[in-house]
This record gives sequence, C-alpha cells and structure tokens, in this order.
Amino acid sequence: MQIKADLHVHTHKSDSSYSVADTVRMAQAQGITHLGIVDHDTTTGLAQAINNGREYGVEIITGVEISAFDSVRNKRVHILGYNFTAAATHIQALCAPLLARRTANSLRYVATLLNSGYEITPAEVKAKAAASAAIYKQHIMQVLVEKGIAETIYSSLYYRHFKHGGICSQEIEYLDAFAAIAAIKSDGGMAVLAHPGQLGSFELLEDLVDAGPSFDRSP
Repeated sequence: MQIKADLHVHTHKSDSSYSVADTVRMAQAQGITHLGIVDHDTTTGLAQAINNGREYGVEIITGVEISAFDSVRNKRVHILGYNFTAAATHIQALCAPLLARRTANSLRYVATLLNSGYEITPAEVKAKAAASAAIYKQHIMQVLVEKGIAETIYSSLYYRHFKHGGICSQEIEYLDAFAAIAAIKSDGGMAVLAHPGQLGSFELLEDLVDAGPSFDRSP
C-alpha cells in the first residue's frame, strides 16, 4: 500500500474552521492514508478522530501541538507530541492553564475591538468557538468576516490589529519548551519540533535533543 501522510493538521477543537469529521473526510478525499491530528494544546478531538478514521479508512496518529517558549533565547517554539497514551494526563494538566489564559486574552481582544468601534460581541465569538477548547483570534476574525468587516481571516485587518504592536497584539504566557517535552514523554509519546524554519528555532535543536529520548547521534 502506498502511504501518503499529513502529520500536522488542526481541527475546530482549536483554531481550524473544520470539524474533526470533515477534516478526516477531506483527508481521505485527497488520498491521505495517515493523518496526524495536532490541535493546539488540547487532545479533546482525538477519540472522535480515531472513530472517523475507521469510518473513512484513514489511520489517525494521535498528536498535539503545544504552544511553548524558549526562555533562554526569548523565542516561541511549538512542540509536537505523537503517539502518547489516550488519557494524556500530563499533557492535559500542563496545557489546561494555557487554554484558560488564551480564552481570557481573546475576550480582552473582543473588548478592545468593541471599544474601538467594531461591531462584535463576546457572545458572537463564543458561539464560533463552541467546539474549541479555547477562544482563538481566528474565531474573532470569523465573526468580522461574516459581518463583512474583513475579507478573510488573515486579511490586512488581522495583521494590523493582531500583529506588530496592534491594538490586539498582546501575547499570553506560553509553556516552557522543556516542560512540554517532559509531559509528552511522561504520557509515552514522541516529541518533535514544529515548523523550525518559520519560528527560527533551529539553534534550539541540540538542547531539545538532550531533553528528548536518548539515541545515537554519531554520524
């Protein structure tokens, strides 16, 4: 059997607009045989994804993407975890406070936008995030898109307000990268560095390897 895999996919359990079932169905339609569901900081959709995978003939690889931080180099660094135990008790315990901080921060964004003259309410944004483990900027933007205030989620309005010192650019406190690796390992999983080129985290690799499982690093 020819294997075609995508190991970095989000669902509406975090910041995607697509349900778990729709995500698996679309993967199957594209010929994907192995799909890694790695929602941000939550594992809540994995049981359903596995069931949907059986339905559509797609092998689901359990995963998570932890929003972490390298305090030594003062950089964000996302850590992927794969094939951990179903309960994922250590991962969930580590990520729960972060999800709460993210939701609180997003609701502050809504208040800021409302005070700046935008037609948006917390109730509208909460409705968009009903299936998610937290409220994300993307849920706010979905409301603005549907009202015709923004053309797309990643429009000029998004970059003006949510990036580069905009009125909604305040970041939350992320999790320690090494604590993220420890939680993944404690749940029996494998830790992987996510999109290192995008976040410029190549220089952290040696330290992360030292924190991960032992293996022969000789040429």
